[in-house]
Amino acid sequence: MDPFGAKATGTACIMATLLAVRAAKKRTLTTTGAVTGFVVGFLLVATGLRGLTLFFFYQLGSWATKYKTIRKQQLDATASDSAVRGPTQVLAVSLVAVLLSLMHAYICGAERAIVFHVNSRNDNDFITNLSSHLTLAVLAHHATSLADTLASELGILSKAPPFLVTQPWRSVPPGTNGGVTWMGTIWSVVVYVEY
Repeated sequence: MDPFGAKATGTACIMATLLAVRAAKKRTLTTTGAVTGFVVGFLLVATGLRGLTLFFFYQLGSWATKYKTIRKQQLDATASDSAVRGPTQVLAVSLVAVLLSLMHAYICGAERAIVFHVNSRNDNDFITNLSSHLTLAVLAHHATSLADTLASELGILSKAPPFLVTQPWRSVPPGTNGGVTWMGTIWSVVVYVEY
């Protein structure tokens, strides 16, 4: 599909609307977060079907956030605050992917297969290589955001106490910034293995 062509724009409108309405209804995003989610979803899908990975990320992240919410609130009083995300969180996990997708649409046009031509001076090979790099960068951004979400949302449920990432010999209470658990780290690795 051509970026911002009729099919891409129609698909983007439908998918972004479904995302925003569902997020507002399920209270996973604030109203402004849902509007921001609509814009992000629209731009990602209108520039190429790789944008649909956002919806996969959003769904897995939402499930992880809602999973054992009461237990998370017992461990960390701020856990309920993170259950409903606003525009800042939406942009934090998607702005780089949106910018890379817009760059891809402007420079490379329609999506292409991911291939790399080594040491080629052909202009088509340059565009193909750039397209592949940008596409992989979008996927890597989504994978990193999802890994962070799963690590924090599921890692807090670990039975072992968290330790500071900068001082691994020091245990800290659940929910402490910089606190990590082996369980959260494993969830992060699972995301990277899957992607």
